[in-house]
Amino acid sequence: MKIIDRFFMKTRFLLFTLSITLFGLSGSNGADFQPDLSIGDSPTALKGDNKYKNSGQKNTLRLSDRQSQNDFFVGVENDGDNPDQVKLRGRKGNKHFRIDYFDQSNGGANVTAAIAKGRYVTAELAPAERIIIRGEIEPKRHGKGKGGKRSAIRVKGTSVNKASAKDQVRLTVITPKEPKS
Repeated sequence: MKIIDRFFMKTRFLLFTLSITLFGLSGSNGADFQPDLSIGDSPTALKGDNKYKNSGQKNTLRLSDRQSQNDFFVGVENDGDNPDQVKLRGRKGNKHFRIDYFDQSNGGANVTAAIAKGRYVTAELAPAERIIIRGEIEPKRHGKGKGGKRSAIRVKGTSVNKASAKDQVRLTVITPKEPKS
C-alpha cells in the first residue's frame, strides 16, 4: 500500500509540473508590460522577436550606393499581458547618412523628430499586437570618401506603463565606397 501511495504522489506531482510548463507555452511571457522590438530589411523578415536585450539584436544593412535610399523596418510589439503603449527613441543620422522614420500604422506619418527626441509614443497596443516603423536611410555626399564606414543605429522602446520594461534593436550601417573614376 505504501508503494502505491508513493507512486500516486510522484505521478500527481509530475502532472502538476507538466500543466504549469504547458501553461507557460501559451505565448505570454508572464510580464504585465513588455515591449518587443525586432528589425530587418523587410517588414516580413524581422530579427529579434521575443528577445529582450538592452544590447540590441544585431542586423547589418549595406547601403547600395551613395545616391539611393535604403529602407529598414522596426517591428514594435506588445509582449505583455496588458494593453500598453511604447515610447521610441532613435538617431536621425550622423555625418555619413540621414534617417527618417515613418509610422506605417498611422498612414505612414513622418515621426522622425519625435523619435529622435525620444518622445514618440505608439497608439495603445493590445497584447501580441505589432506595428511597423519604416526607416529610410539616405547617404550624405561628402566628396570622395573611402566609404566602408560602420555606424550603429539603435532604436529603443520603453513601456509607458512600466519604465523598467525595455527592449532595443541595433542596425549596423556600412556606407558604400566611392566608385573609381
